[in-house]
Amino acid sequence: MASLKILLLEDDPPLRQAVAGLLEEAGYRVTCAEDAYEAEAYALGELYDLYLVDVVLPDVDGFTFLRRLRERGDQTPAIFLTARDQVEDRVRGLSVAGGDDYVVKPFSGEELLARIAAVLRRSGKVDLHGTLGVGPIRFDSARRRVVVRGTPVELTPTEERLLLTFLRHPGEVLPRERLIASVWGVEGEADERSLELYIHYLRKKLKPFGLEGAIETVRGRGYRLVRWDEEGQSS
Repeated sequence: MASLKILLLEDDPPLRQAVAGLLEEAGYRVTCAEDAYEAEAYALGELYDLYLVDVVLPDVDGFTFLRRLRERGDQTPAIFLTARDQVEDRVRGLSVAGGDDYVVKPFSGEELLARIAAVLRRSGKVDLHGTLGVGPIRFDSARRRVVVRGTPVELTPTEERLLLTFLRHPGEVLPRERLIASVWGVEGEADERSLELYIHYLRKKLKPFGLEGAIETVRGRGYRLVRWDEEGQSS
C-alpha cells in the first residue's frame, strides 16, 4: 500500500497516542492535532488522504470542524470517532457535517483499521490490491510503478509524488501551496516555479496517451486532475 496520510484530531492524549501508534504500525503516516484550530491549520496547509475526527472537543466540535472544510471544497474522506451513539448524532455527522463513517467508542483497533480501509476503497483512494487509480491512470503500490492505458511509464521520484497526490484527490482543485507541501514537505525549498515545472513534466509524459489535458490549471486557485466516468470519459 502506498503510504497514505491521515490527520488525527483527538483531544484525549492517551487515546490520541494509542490510535496514532496503531495507524503507524499499519503503515500510515499520521499527523496529530489536539483541537479543531490546530487541525484546521494542518488541513489547510497540507493534503491528507483521510481525516479521523473526534466529535467532542474543547473548542469547536468535530462536526463543525469538518463542515467548515467541506464548505471550502475539501472532499477528503472523514471518519468520526465518538462515544455519542444516538441516531440524531449519526445523521448529523454523516449528512450535515459530511462524514463518511461514524465509529463509536470504545472500538477495537481491528475494527478501526477495517473501517479506514473500507472508506479509502469507497473513495477510490486505494483498491483491494493496493492500487490507486483514476480513469486510465494507475499506480501499482506493490511494484512502485505507474501504468497508463496498460503501459508502464517511468517517472522520477518527484514526478511520482506529484502524480500520487493528484490520484488521491481526483476532481478536487488543489491549491499550489498545498501541492508544494505535499510533494516537497512543509519546509521544503521548492516554490511555485518548481511546481509549474513538474506539472509540465507530468503533462509531457501523459501526452503520448492523449492525456495532456488530464491535469487542468484552475486560474487563481491551483490544479486539478480530471475525473473519468464509468465509460472512461473525462469530466
